[in-house]
Amino acid sequence: MGKLILCSLPIGNAQDITLRALKCLKEARVLLAEDTRNFVQLLRHLEVNTDHKEIDSFHDHSTDKLNSLVQKIHRGQDIVLVSDAGSPIISDPAYPLVRACLEAGIAVE
Repeated sequence: MGKLILCSLPIGNAQDITLRALKCLKEARVLLAEDTRNFVQLLRHLEVNTDHKEIDSFHDHSTDKLNSLVQKIHRGQDIVLVSDAGSPIISDPAYPLVRACLEAGIAVE
């Protein structure tokens, strides 16, 4: 079984990204972001190669994706979830996915 990984992005200055977050973004194969256009620009700025990466949106209106994402993780795929800036989770589009993963017995890192 895979896991859901929450990855914090810098607020304001992309240079403030942590080494741990940068490693996570470089190694991830499946990435979810609120705004994929802005996120892809950030990845380019950070020199993260997006070839062979699946980048999909996950926002307030993405509850229809919950079951398929949970199933993907159950099949062994790690999924990295980022927010536009800061740490994803409470009062954020990430909350329903985190809750669904925890209810399904999926590790959240």
